[in-house]
Amino acid sequence: LSDKGLKQEDSPGCHLSLEISPQLISCCVLEIKSNTYRYFGEWEIHQAEQSHSPEALFGKETVFQWEFRSLSASLVNPWSTLVPEALFDKTNPSRYLSFNHVIDRDIEIGVEPIPGFSGINVSVFDKGCIRILKNKNDKFRVSHQSSILLSSAFHQYRNRNEKILQIHLDYEWITLLLSEGKQLHFLNSFSYNTPEDIAYYTLFVCDQLNLNPEKTET
Repeated sequence: LSDKGLKQEDSPGCHLSLEISPQLISCCVLEIKSNTYRYFGEWEIHQAEQSHSPEALFGKETVFQWEFRSLSASLVNPWSTLVPEALFDKTNPSRYLSFNHVIDRDIEIGVEPIPGFSGINVSVFDKGCIRILKNKNDKFRVSHQSSILLSSAFHQYRNRNEKILQIHLDYEWITLLLSEGKQLHFLNSFSYNTPEDIAYYTLFVCDQLNLNPEKTET
């Protein structure tokens, strides 16, 4: 979906945002001055097929050949954990992931402060994906999707004193986040295959957290 008036010469006044999962790459172009989205795109990727790889996509799609004022990328996977800032040991951040995840890939550990919730988000970045982004443009600002969700939850709802449950769906995972003002109560991701799985995990989390699904704002 594209604004037909958007041209390459407009790109220096725009911001390019990417969201990258193992199955999909989506992007949008924001015109900074007018705060208007001018372009949306989504592509399936298949690492085993060279013609559908991220490298091939970045090489052939016109929008990725333009020069933007700023660029950001959100990496989507379920491997992250939030550590209280006061307890965080920066000398060995990967050990926090080992408590909840088995990681056997060629990875880079992401360490992102979440000031609003006084935490450090430790996550997995795929080294191959980082390499592709930096080879394309070394100005990319890369974040884990969970860091973006946490920061967004804080800025949107920090002045709301009731519990708010946010539900975020990706290609394979559902992420549930519960906040109350400036306090984070819950954040976790679950793998799903059917719409029934989504309903199950949502109701399961509500039950575990003593939330009334009919009265909790989502």
